[in-house]
Amino acid sequence: MIMLKKLSELFDLDYVYDGNETIFDYLKDNDTFPLVNAFINNDNYNDIAEEYFIGYSADKYISSLVSKLYDKNDDLDVLSSKLAKFIYRRFATKWKKIYDALMTQYNPLENYSMLEERTPELTTEETENVNTEVTTNRETNASSKYKGFNASDPVTITTTDGSEDVTTSGASRDNETHKVTENTGKETLTRSGNIGVTTSQQMLESEFKVRQYDFYKMIYNDIDSILCLSIY
Repeated sequence: MIMLKKLSELFDLDYVYDGNETIFDYLKDNDTFPLVNAFINNDNYNDIAEEYFIGYSADKYISSLVSKLYDKNDDLDVLSSKLAKFIYRRFATKWKKIYDALMTQYNPLENYSMLEERTPELTTEETENVNTEVTTNRETNASSKYKGFNASDPVTITTTDGSEDVTTSGASRDNETHKVTENTGKETLTRSGNIGVTTSQQMLESEFKVRQYDFYKMIYNDIDSILCLSIY
């Protein structure tokens, strides 16, 4: 059993500088570890590895997990691959959310921002009632009378009495909908500003604290919780 106590004894200067596989070499793989690619990638992984293994945690004692894994298989590349998976599973989502929050663009003097979108669907319908039907009612009441010679009153010969309905109509268009229009649009309303519950000075102080946040120091501390003991 090899007794390795400090991280620099395991991942020494030669190992890091000679281009061997450290945990950061694996974490930069976007296909396998996509959540961390924005801040651990081909452009910076060498610098991060140097800062962490040579500077930040070089003199810290390795954890029991690292020691046992190395004792089982003393291949540092295999060890780095396993540790990268452990670290990614534990911290990738946390790191990604904090990174996205730090990268958010906003006005530090505004404490609310709201975007409203409304998509109205407007339908206009016009109905015209058309009826070209015309009805005519005719009533007939007539009689024929004859007054004989020396008669005092005329005598009725024929009588006609009745009624007649005559209907004339054209093409009927009763309840015809002759025009329908539909209009769909989008309204966008943006609101932002300061609702007055926080002073500008307080908001600027909060902004300063956010911008002083050491993102990579957080990453190194999280990695230490797996690779190193919490004693110095």
